[in-house]
Amino acid sequence: MKKISLLLLVLLFFQQMGKPNSIQVKNNEKDTISTIKNDKLSSKDFLPGNNHSIQDLINGKFTGVRVISNSADPGASFSIISRGYSCLYELDHPLVYVDGIPMYIEPEGFGNFLNVIDPQNVESIQFLKNGNEIVPYGYSAGNGVLLITTKRSNSKKPISIRFSNTASILSNTNTVDVLSATQYKKALSEHLPANSDYKSQLGNSNTNWQDEVLQNAFGHHQHLSLSGLLGKTSYRIAGGHNKQEGILKNSDYSRWTASLQLNRKLLDDQLALSLGYQTAKIDHEFGNQKAYEAAVIFDPTQASSSREDIYRNEYNTIYNPVKMLQMSGNGTDQRNWTLNFKADYNLPFVKGMKASFLIGKNKSDDNWNRYAISNHYSSGNQWTSANGESYEMNTTIIKAGIDYHTRINDVLSGLNVGIGYIKEKDKLRTGKASYESMGSASDVIQNPNTNSHQNYSYNVDRKIKSLYGLVSLELWERLTLGGNYRLDAGEKWDQNVKSASFDVNYQVLKKDKGSVLNTLDLRIGYAILGKTGDEMIRKQVGREYTTNFGIDLSFLNNRLSASIEGYILKHKNVFFEENYHSILGNQPIIMNSAQIENKGFELSLQATPIANDKINWNLQCNIACNKNKLLQLDENGARNTYYNQQGRFFKVGEELYSFYLYPQVYGSNGKPLENSGELRMYKSAAPKVMFGFSSQFRYKQWDAAFTLRGNIGNYTYDAVAAQRGHYGNAPFNMHKSVLETDFTRQHASSDYYLNNASFVRMENISIGYSIPKLFGKDIKTRIYATARNLFTITGYDGLNPDTVYGIDAQTLSQARSVALGFQFDF
Repeated sequence: MKKISLLLLVLLFFQQMGKPNSIQVKNNEKDTISTIKNDKLSSKDFLPGNNHSIQDLINGKFTGVRVISNSADPGASFSIISRGYSCLYELDHPLVYVDGIPMYIEPEGFGNFLNVIDPQNVESIQFLKNGNEIVPYGYSAGNGVLLITTKRSNSKKPISIRFSNTASILSNTNTVDVLSATQYKKALSEHLPANSDYKSQLGNSNTNWQDEVLQNAFGHHQHLSLSGLLGKTSYRIAGGHNKQEGILKNSDYSRWTASLQLNRKLLDDQLALSLGYQTAKIDHEFGNQKAYEAAVIFDPTQASSSREDIYRNEYNTIYNPVKMLQMSGNGTDQRNWTLNFKADYNLPFVKGMKASFLIGKNKSDDNWNRYAISNHYSSGNQWTSANGESYEMNTTIIKAGIDYHTRINDVLSGLNVGIGYIKEKDKLRTGKASYESMGSASDVIQNPNTNSHQNYSYNVDRKIKSLYGLVSLELWERLTLGGNYRLDAGEKWDQNVKSASFDVNYQVLKKDKGSVLNTLDLRIGYAILGKTGDEMIRKQVGREYTTNFGIDLSFLNNRLSASIEGYILKHKNVFFEENYHSILGNQPIIMNSAQIENKGFELSLQATPIANDKINWNLQCNIACNKNKLLQLDENGARNTYYNQQGRFFKVGEELYSFYLYPQVYGSNGKPLENSGELRMYKSAAPKVMFGFSSQFRYKQWDAAFTLRGNIGNYTYDAVAAQRGHYGNAPFNMHKSVLETDFTRQHASSDYYLNNASFVRMENISIGYSIPKLFGKDIKTRIYATARNLFTITGYDGLNPDTVYGIDAQTLSQARSVALGFQFDF
């Protein structure tokens, strides 16, 4: 109530101040996203639908950017990779700003940290990649910067209302190929001893256990916004609720969001003020992923109504997957709020000079609790394990700057200079607790953190002060020379982190309408970006050297435009963790002597084949090629191989996340043999080519849109088949590949399980119909249907062809979503 009262007082304060304003915002809630501005990609006609996250909006839109969902859960975390791998032991995520306030990646187990933003509240998204673009954002911007701007209002009416409602259903698209009941019985009869206890406990059913733990999942999403001009203040108030079941039974996602945006211009429109507030409450039950893993291997001859445990002998207990779901929990509750205030003032005493001030705060308070109850194999007593984790992030930022822009003469046609100061304070509080006990479970489940025998906490207080500067010279209205500089100083750092860039842009051609070629621009840039890892390694500074060069063209009265980009990224002083052998045992130490290189080519195209009063058709296409290489591990070149914590093998001169496997040997009958050759580096998880293709089409009151995306040349290792595709896996059920291989033992290091995972996916598709006046009233109505992940074309036989590191390790396949909805504007 205190926060609501404060906001109402601020609203009244704005209402009493100054003269009427004329706020100019690009879009009055016309679309879910009004612009997506990078690679000259725009999505003015992005249609509303069943979008759970920001990543749903950008997938396939940005050239050279991979957006990968880490599971099929509706609130699952995502991984974002820009222009290839740049790390050896953990993923380097992009830096994220929402209305100028930084938001930091949370641990994967808490779900998608960007879910606190309702996509319906987003006005624009921009992804920065080139050196001159990311240098102003400093030490954490090495993997790109994602800028998100939320909606404002430019309505001249006292109030405009928009309400949308969407109903959706999720369905599973793929399951692991395992033996049927008949095949399973045959395998056990041939590969287990005749007197085995397992054979005597076989049932007579033919149960697909994966179907038993999966479901068609229903959901709905409501969003209401009020915007307009209240007195002399432009405002927008919005609230939303998203409820979605997951395809794994007992999984569920619920999100409540609210936002307020106030905008005001004073002093003859020379002073612009804005105040924004957003809050979100998310309750997320992931379900028990281990239940799906158990469903893959559980005895298909048992009926789904079997008791919790199938007792094999005193050493092995196989759990009923359905009962595992019923006797476990795995959920998070997230609370997040953001408050920001911004002022821009055109100084009256110096024409062209503007002062800016921003102060903002973001606070996350998240908890993750898991528990599992089972019956002990020998005594039948209840055995309970419980785990709890907490994550609290508190970020405060203050930013002040001055920009000056002027024209000197026809030669120096433009001069832009800017300087600024940033102060950021972060407080991170994390905690972990676990408990295991024989006996009653209720107390453990209700209080997992207070009844624990293992506790862990990690606290970080970080204060960073930054200075930045920029200068840009425009000569003859054709040639532009620009430079950026930033200095970051941490309170506990041993050295400052410096970043700088220089770029040149030259307009070769600019012609009026009627010409085939309208514009031709050339550009080249070079940047050195200081990079650091987590708080434990701030004493060491990495470097990223970026060279980019591009050509921008437009044709046919700007109906067709193209952007061609090339880049070379050299990552020096790359961090990796090494085990140091001492008298005290293996001690992990951080090294920063590795070097990685990424080279690539990017092409983005935009076209408007038809544009008239009745028909409008826009097309966007992006293609990216990337090749990376590990250049060195140590400075003297004495070492050329490295195993990271996840067991991945790296070798100097090879692509990152290549696979270290034996070449499979085949017999004269074409069947793989149970022997192995010499280990080798073979193929890579990184795609050779990535592409996206989008279309937005309008005919009178009808509209249709779709986005396709895909990878070419990426390889994926089917870890499920490798682990379960052999008769030695008995009495657990086996992957069906065993019928082709006849393997009697595991061959996890064989390249038999490595497959080309190139794919094309229908990311989303929609169709809608708009009614300008419903029942003759001034009510604009749109009815729509959408589908996400409608189909995937691939030669890969596993669950997921698109994975972060090329390991398909029994996560659920990506769900298909179909939704129907309507939207009212009045």
